[in-house]
Amino acid sequence: MATQGRTEGHETQEEAIGKKQRRPAENVVVCQPGRSDLAEQIRETLAHRACEIFERRGRMHGHDLEDWWQAESEILRELPSEINESPEHILVRIELTGLDPTTLQVGVEPRRVVLRGRIPLSDVGEFGALGNNGNGGETVGFLDLPNEVEAPKAKAVIKGAFLEVVAEKRRT
Repeated sequence: MATQGRTEGHETQEEAIGKKQRRPAENVVVCQPGRSDLAEQIRETLAHRACEIFERRGRMHGHDLEDWWQAESEILRELPSEINESPEHILVRIELTGLDPTTLQVGVEPRRVVLRGRIPLSDVGEFGALGNNGNGGETVGFLDLPNEVEAPKAKAVIKGAFLEVVAEKRRT
């Protein structure tokens, strides 16, 4: 981003606009080491969907892994993201295109970021989100972090079409 026209003590027009677009992410959940409540909720959502698939299949046994993988393919999503590191922090930028920002839940764990949200029903279509059936627009993504972070100190902000998560690296 260009910083032409910047003078000492004054911000550029782009910086001023960026500040106006920034707002704290309302549903940020920061987690202590171990499994987060959000990750556990997601596991339960996947298990529930896999059970629905099993029932729809006529309760035919021997396909539990296929049912689980299908549930994952319907609910989990790759997060278009970028990770930048400094000696003290990790900055994660996650693209929110297609997600309703009012439904976002963000979990920060020591080694990953978890995002849960909904695709607006107008965008889901007759076969469900991402062309799959049965999840009503709910989508989830996990992003592994390159280093362990101090999860309780993490901050998340929605900036335009991105969620930015800043976390302090854990000192060893």
